[in-house]
Amino acid sequence: MPRSSKKKKTCFSRKELRNKVRKGVRNTLRKA
Repeated sequence: MPRSSKKKKTCFSRKELRNKVRKGVRNTLRKA
């Protein structure tokens, strides 16, 4: 990603954040 990745890492797009949270929650639920 040529764009500043520092800014993207701190401020994810709402869609990406939601997807990440959903995948994280699903992974945690499956692990537990």
